[in-house]
Amino acid sequence: MASERRQGYAYADLYVGMAFRSPGRTITDADLVAFAGLTGDYSELHTSDVYAKNSEFGRRVAHGMLGLAYAHGLMWARTGELRDTAIAFLGIGEWKFLQPIFIGDTIFVNYRIVELRDSKSRPTQAIATFDGLIDVAAFRTASTTLASQKDVREGRKRQQRDFEEQQYLSADIVETMASLPTLTSDVAATVAATKHKIAILRETAAHEKKPDKAIVLKRAVAQVYVDAMETGSNQIDQKQYILAKNYYVLAAEAMPDSPNPLRVLSLVQALDHNPKAALESLRQAKSRVTDMPHFIEWLQSEPAFAPLRNVDAWYEAFGVKEGDAEYVKPEDRVRIW
Repeated sequence: MASERRQGYAYADLYVGMAFRSPGRTITDADLVAFAGLTGDYSELHTSDVYAKNSEFGRRVAHGMLGLAYAHGLMWARTGELRDTAIAFLGIGEWKFLQPIFIGDTIFVNYRIVELRDSKSRPTQAIATFDGLIDVAAFRTASTTLASQKDVREGRKRQQRDFEEQQYLSADIVETMASLPTLTSDVAATVAATKHKIAILRETAAHEKKPDKAIVLKRAVAQVYVDAMETGSNQIDQKQYILAKNYYVLAAEAMPDSPNPLRVLSLVQALDHNPKAALESLRQAKSRVTDMPHFIEWLQSEPAFAPLRNVDAWYEAFGVKEGDAEYVKPEDRVRIW
């Protein structure tokens, strides 16, 4: 006798705090190729082993939107939790990319209900709001960390605890960063103290011996990094360059091996008419980049860096010589710094 098709939860069955965990999905080379063809995004970071090997990731990574699309499929099509209940996907309030997804990674989605309310426009319907986390790193070592059937059965609870611990570990730093635009005094001292807290969190993550605990700590650091980079970008859009600089300084503290915060910091310093500071940040970024031709191409194409051609140290730092398009003769350089 054929088994009856499983039905999803009815609205009356749902409650705030209800948690779910999707099945796993292993990412393959074919997924990246198919997604590139579907979207037209053939960026070499996703399609070229040679290019990706020299990137900061060291190998090809999945498209960011591939992870988002697959998360949607895992949450709804694969779990069946809301089959015959959900009507439409209304939107995404916030989405952050905390870590790369590589070929061979198995991804899972842990999500929970954070709000339930009646629809204002459709009285016979209701709206459920979820938050979630795509888990990659914890399952790269699944064979060793999930050592017993008990661990497997309790995996969802553990992931929820890990997520809450991650939020707890980063909460003080994230809250302080969010308050920076409202401060009228002691901004420099607050930024310095926050840098110190980030450094302690990062060092704790680096020296943690327990793999599961280390993953939670590293995610907390990544959350701080993403929040700082995002908020800095928002401040640039508002032309709040001093505030933006503070956020990129904090992002650089969270990920000191990455050139990206320093690259954007140098851009903000150039926009704020501080070419010497911009040049120093560029020097630091240069020491961290793995794709120097791409870095130089970006440097040459950014209009904000044009004033740096009046600084003698620019030529030594980036090998600009007579005959190059960026070269300005010494006698023609503007000496105002």
